[in-house]
Parts: sequence; C-alpha cells; structure tokens
Amino acid sequence: MTFELAASPDAPARARASVLDVVGDPRSVDDILLATSELVSNAVRHGDLSPDDVITVDVETSGEVVRVTVSHDGPPFDPLSARTGGGLGGFGLRIVGAVSKRWDVSHRDGRTETWFEV
Repeated sequence: MTFELAASPDAPARARASVLDVVGDPRSVDDILLATSELVSNAVRHGDLSPDDVITVDVETSGEVVRVTVSHDGPPFDPLSARTGGGLGGFGLRIVGAVSKRWDVSHRDGRTETWFEV
C-alpha cells in the first residue's frame, strides 16, 4: 500500500495510523510504528519541505517481513553522519537501526528515500 502525506507536523501520527491499518497487529507492530514515525518526522524536520510538499510512504508485507519506505523531494543527507549523531537530537536513525533488521537511505531522481525492514 502506498499513501501520501502533507509534510506537516501531524504527518508522523497520520503515518502511524495508516501503517497500523496495513500491518494489523503483528508481534513487532510497536517497532514498525516507532520506526515509521522517526522516518516521517525526519522528513518533516530535516527535509527542507513546506506543508505543501508531499511525503510518500510505501508499506510492503511479505511473509513475516514488513518493509516501510518513506520518500520525499528533500535534499540528500549523509546517513553515516546521521548514524553517529552528535549534538541535540539526532537519535531518529539510531532508533530505526535498533528496532529494524535492516535499513538504508538512497538518493535518486531528486528524491530522498529511507526504508527499514522488521
């Protein structure tokens, strides 16, 4: 399932509700919702987006694996520096890494795409 959200402060909560509708209540639903919230929050806070911009969320389920991809037209960033963090905040991708089996970031065709699998 793919859905779009306005890049507004309530986007993380709307993303969690939509993802919950897709994945139902597997054992790892809390981890899935937390990681989704972190990725959408990062897009809103660090993606240089206006409330008129769109964040796309794609949720795929295959057997026991759930993959969530968050993409937007925001600028690329270096995931290695984000993984090490520093300063205030900067824990979003660390949280995603802690609750997921795999995750990564890519930049192509002017879009930033971050995904995780649980």
